[in-house]
Amino acid sequence: MKWTKQANNVIKSLNYFNYSLRVLRLNLTQRQHKQVIHAFIMSRLAFSISVWGANLNSRDKRRLASLLFKIIRLHCRDFNNIHSNKELCEMNKFRSFDSVRIMADATMLHRIVTLNSCSSLTIRLIQQTTFSGRFPNSLIFFDCSNMWIGKHSFINRAKQISELIRFPWIDLNAEQFKRKLRALIPYYISP
Repeated sequence: MKWTKQANNVIKSLNYFNYSLRVLRLNLTQRQHKQVIHAFIMSRLAFSISVWGANLNSRDKRRLASLLFKIIRLHCRDFNNIHSNKELCEMNKFRSFDSVRIMADATMLHRIVTLNSCSSLTIRLIQQTTFSGRFPNSLIFFDCSNMWIGKHSFINRAKQISELIRFPWIDLNAEQFKRKLRALIPYYISP
């Protein structure tokens, strides 16, 4: 299953808003412009990214990341490429495409583990995890990258995500988890 059509739809939508942002840039303050970007651009980019984001081919990931950096450069008025993409993300507190994807995956993992819903994904996820005696609040994920599930499936990405989360998160509510996660995950993650 390829997600190129989804990437094309997101790019088309973001390009439409990119043009609108150029017009709005003349009439809005820096803060208002940033709020518009978060409301319309980042929300469209993050919508269901846990499903399709990790399954994109490298060309589509580059296209989405490039468009996002183009929008951030427009916001910062950095038309001469004075700053690197990493500097722009960190100075203006915008997340890169990969950072948005990892945040969404981690949030989904937290939701699945703490809500204990009886979906097939939850059952498969629990079958491939265990609690360690040494670290009682940390899930230990088995490496299933060679199993039939698929190397880009959420269950296999959960192992990588859980290794990024370096704080006890099982007992946190959703808002506490998001707050700690925002502080932990950097704004710019290179592809």
